Amino acid sequence: MNRPIRSLLAFASVIAITLGISGCGGGFRARFAFLQESDVPGVSQATKSATTRASLQSRHTQTHVQAASKKIGVEAAVDIGSGFFDVLVGDLSGNTRLLAVGFDILNIQLSQDGKKVVFTAWDNDTEAYQVYVGDSKLNTVTQLTFDPEDHFDAAFSPDGNTVVYDSFDSDIGWFALFTVPAAGGFPTIVDIGNQEFDAFFPTFTPDGQQLVFTAFDGEAGLAVLAIVDVAGSNADPLTNFVDNQFDGYPSVSSDGSVITFTRADDLFIPISAAIYQIPITGEPVGGATALTVDDAINWQAQYTNNRIVFLSDRSGNQNIWKMNSDGSSQVQLLFSVLDQFFNFFD
Repeated sequence: MNRPIRSLLAFASVIAITLGISGCGGGFRARFAFLQESDVPGVSQATKSATTRASLQSRHTQTHVQAASKKIGVEAAVDIGSGFFDVLVGDLSGNTRLLAVGFDILNIQLSQDGKKVVFTAWDNDTEAYQVYVGDSKLNTVTQLTFDPEDHFDAAFSPDGNTVVYDSFDSDIGWFALFTVPAAGGFPTIVDIGNQEFDAFFPTFTPDGQQLVFTAFDGEAGLAVLAIVDVAGSNADPLTNFVDNQFDGYPSVSSDGSVITFTRADDLFIPISAAIYQIPITGEPVGGATALTVDDAINWQAQYTNNRIVFLSDRSGNQNIWKMNSDGSSQVQLLFSVLDQFFNFFD
């Protein structure tokens, strides 16, 4: 059983691996990591988009990430150069640095201290997306998961010592949340109680004691935000149950008082999506507060140094924008003819 994912296509003409830092000069401090479509020579953007959608029908067979051995937390050799995304880091002034070109990767997150990245990328040995931690320049990479299920939505704890992700658990029959030490170790399932839903998009609260996530019920046609103790407890819903309303991609403010999230008609390929806020205690009687009110697809917001960065297609392409924590001063942060992502599904 697989969560709906959008596999990436390997191009023989993709630019060779680029490791290390390029771009900005002194004074740059990365605040977030993101993915950007690779600008493949000789392949038009329209062709690449069509080819990407065609790739949903089959996975490619070229090796992208290979573990040195089947041990927990071993150093991995990352073969970059045959995937569809470039990996970059950026700051709130609009500066960026390139980390790698052509990577078969689904999501990436920078640790709060800016020293590490966690990401999910393709492993040909298990034919699944696995979780990896690397230094901020991708010079060294450690593989954290090895089971044959796909792994998604990897995120750091505030201190950077723990990683949370979601993956299908055959014992319970749902996508569950797992934690694993960032230095390597055995994954631990987060006990949500009598779980009867898929758990996606986990993020830690600032004290590291709780997880905010999406409780997804595909059959009922809805998804709500929920909160659970990392140590395990019954999950408490935070947003209202509304048919055909899907709440996802939560991010908690640094003081732990507010959750910013996406409310959409679909969490993976939205036609309509906006960014909302609620108190950490849950959606109030009057409903969540909308931070974006235009007709664009605005989604995948995350707090960055008390500001919010988010994805929007207002300019025609899906690029990264920023705004104040109350939704004011919304401006485009990065400009590119190539689509940008924090979490890739299409």
